[in-house]
Amino acid sequence: MKTLRVLYHLALADFYERTRRYGFLLVLAAIIYIGVLVNNGTLLMSLLPADITSGLPRYRGEFNSAWIGTMTVLWVNMLLGLFGFYLVNDCITRDSRTGVGQIIATTPVRRAAYLIGKWISNCLVLGVLVLILAAAAAIMVLLKREATLEPGALLMPFLAVGLPYMALTAAVAVVFETVPWLRGAVGNVVYFFLWLALLGFSVELGQALPIPIDPVGVNVFHASLVEAASADFPNDAIGIMSVQGGVAGVQFKVFHWAGLAWTAGIVGQQWLWALVGLGLILLSAAWFARFDPSREGLRRAPAKPDEAQASEPVQKRHKGTRIALPSLSPLVSKLVQVNPFLGVLFAELRMLLNGRRWWWWLVMAGLTVAILANPHSTAVQYLLPVAWLWPLAIWSKMGNRERKNNTYQMVFSSARPVLRQLPAAWLAGVLATALLEIGGVVVARSSGDLPGLAGWVGAVLFVPALALALGVFSSGSRLFEVVYLIWWYVGPFQQTPGIDFTRGAPHVYLPAAARLPPS
Repeated sequence: MKTLRVLYHLALADFYERTRRYGFLLVLAAIIYIGVLVNNGTLLMSLLPADITSGLPRYRGEFNSAWIGTMTVLWVNMLLGLFGFYLVNDCITRDSRTGVGQIIATTPVRRAAYLIGKWISNCLVLGVLVLILAAAAAIMVLLKREATLEPGALLMPFLAVGLPYMALTAAVAVVFETVPWLRGAVGNVVYFFLWLALLGFSVELGQALPIPIDPVGVNVFHASLVEAASADFPNDAIGIMSVQGGVAGVQFKVFHWAGLAWTAGIVGQQWLWALVGLGLILLSAAWFARFDPSREGLRRAPAKPDEAQASEPVQKRHKGTRIALPSLSPLVSKLVQVNPFLGVLFAELRMLLNGRRWWWWLVMAGLTVAILANPHSTAVQYLLPVAWLWPLAIWSKMGNRERKNNTYQMVFSSARPVLRQLPAAWLAGVLATALLEIGGVVVARSSGDLPGLAGWVGAVLFVPALALALGVFSSGSRLFEVVYLIWWYVGPFQQTPGIDFTRGAPHVYLPAAARLPPS
């Protein structure tokens, strides 16, 4: 009973704190907007003809409770499975930053109990968002007026498919926080590609398997939908299910689908993913440091007598505890005397590039050499997109370093902080980006690729401006990391015209870069 009480208070306190944040309100607004897009047909679900190149109409169910509930929950799993992770993936980091973790470390709360409490809190946050969309789906049924509202058929997809996947997502968020190198930008990138791989497996490969095993839930409904469509259109060859944005001018054949015949086996199969999440939580308790500095690689030097500490310089005295005061180089010191702005600029540039391990620079150098050594087409299609993703951890520090290190009171109490500090931070980001992406401009210049050259200039100015603006706006790095990851994947990686900020649209991104830095 004592353990249950501890779990209850841990989860409830964390849930209350989460729901009072601006980030929760933003995600809530996005979830409501998803419901609007599902309602107006921008986001939809359909069955494709067997020959997708034939131009034949697609198939959709009538807008009854079962169809709308299934369509909504699949979009919830696809989108909230990504954004929900970034919403809840900071519970342990926040406790460490605010000092709550150190207090918890002095209590008898076990590691497993602490992690399970955080997992339950994550489940509550994501579950509330899912239930809000369930209410929106019920309103959609009433607005469509194609069938009467059936609460059981509407809510079963949310209860049997939506909530188990949210429980798994909540568990993965906690597990990522127990691994030190997965807590920051690296973890956000890793999860993004993990989400893409899981989504691709569910939509493209999972429907060919005899047993639906995907946590997203696409395969759970596929066989039932094909059977219902084939019953209404027996002479048509019906292919796989598609969950995508609406395409203008597409015609649909409407069939009746009363919903999936839910059984204990189907429901239990999906809720097994919640048990998988619980298993991951218990496994991660084995390596969770529980706010112990010695296990986090922050072992402090043995304490010295007071007399010895008093006789040492301040910088040397704190060297063993990693609180060494930064020392300005002679060049920066002279620049400060000549021009204060240049001093701030070089100090910002130095802080921006510091902290990278030798292997990080080795990979960046290897990417640059590979870009220069390979043909232009290979460099543009494969290597340059990777080069524009690798410095993400550097850009994500812009605009929020002062808040993260609690130095904003000193920095922004100086003379003219907006006119001096923010332009210097942006210009330092531009110089660092130009240095790191030097391979792109060399390849574009040597091959006479004028759109690539103009796009490179626009991207060098735009990316630091975006990082600085979102960093100042959110007082953190996660918003920029999420926005940039999605933008990078749709733009430079997929080379979507107009969205690829590295090629072909300098007339858009150059003015955007000029307007983004906050003033």
